[in-house]
Amino acid sequence: MEEVTLGVGLVIEIGLIIGTIVIVSSYIRKFSRKYNKYQLNEQYYKSLYEQNPDAVIIFDTEGKFISANKAVSLYGFSEDELIHKPFTEFLLPEDLSRVMGHFAKL
Repeated sequence: MEEVTLGVGLVIEIGLIIGTIVIVSSYIRKFSRKYNKYQLNEQYYKSLYEQNPDAVIIFDTEGKFISANKAVSLYGFSEDELIHKPFTEFLLPEDLSRVMGHFAKL
């Protein structure tokens, strides 16, 4: 009788291990699909940013430029010239207070 009980216990443990492996495998597949979708989205938006014929500039919460696409050359700038500079350097004095009011709302 002990041999039968031991065998049943072992079968139950093996079943639990297999069940756990199946669950983990399912989570890995789901994560992999989401990660692949994320990578495709990243490539899509990176391409839109880099290939955009219009100048696209990204700045941080302090208003300093952190990135610019190649189209900024249409305005006589390179990305390196803009990085870390505040966007306020490029505003007309009469527009500064109005623009900063909008920026503060972001």
